[in-house]
Amino acid sequence: MQTEKIDVMNVTCGGCASKIKKGLGELPGIGGVEVEIASGAVTVTGATLSRDALKAKLAVLGYPEKSAGLFGRIKNAFAPKSCG
Repeated sequence: MQTEKIDVMNVTCGGCASKIKKGLGELPGIGGVEVEIASGAVTVTGATLSRDALKAKLAVLGYPEKSAGLFGRIKNAFAPKSCG
């Protein structure tokens, strides 16, 4: 069993968490999805996980990965904050 944790943007409510769980649950090999609304942390467990596939699906759902570094923090600060 593998685990991947991805910090994403735009998670503002339980509806967002439900959308993420449902969307990622459609991918093959997913065993479970947990979403921390306050931090935007998404933790996925499964038999075979591709971090790139998870990030791509999250972006399609409206929850792109938070960017790192100074440029990322500036970019994240100006990103829209709404339910995807």
